[in-house]
Amino acid sequence: MSRAGIFFDRDGVLNFNTHFPHLIEDLYLTPTLGETFSLLHNFPQLEIVVVTNQSGVERGYFNTVDVLSFEAELRKRIYDVSGYYLPPHKWYHCYSTEDSHPWRKPNPGMIEAAAKNLDIDKKRSAMFGDSWTDLEAAKKAKIQFFPVDPYKGPFLLHQVQSFLESFNKDAEQPTIH
Repeated sequence: MSRAGIFFDRDGVLNFNTHFPHLIEDLYLTPTLGETFSLLHNFPQLEIVVVTNQSGVERGYFNTVDVLSFEAELRKRIYDVSGYYLPPHKWYHCYSTEDSHPWRKPNPGMIEAAAKNLDIDKKRSAMFGDSWTDLEAAKKAKIQFFPVDPYKGPFLLHQVQSFLESFNKDAEQPTIH
């Protein structure tokens, strides 16, 4: 049976967007990130996925090793603040600058690929993002969208709680404590 999924954008949702962040010294977690992932421990039936445009690779600003090193440190910090481990195979990237590339948001390719690879039921899933490209990718993939703004709100924890409340009602899952 397919599982519901939560799709997170990376820059601006999990970490502050410091303009093509790729250096570990520029990695700053967004507010409520630790609380969000601590809460997600209570929902092992959810697939958690990151979908991120990383066109800085094709632009020559950094390389894929930089992206993967940055994300390894991000995963470590998420684990340090929440005890939640988000494995590398649940991180989907698009390195292209071409708007027509099927994986480059606002296109839904990363969401579609993750849904297929991880057996995710899109009808019970949601995208959390900070930009119009995240919103459009969610619309095209036919999943719910929850906007996040790490500077002034709505913060990630509030938006994930809103999704989980509706998820609980729809799926008759255990309630949030």
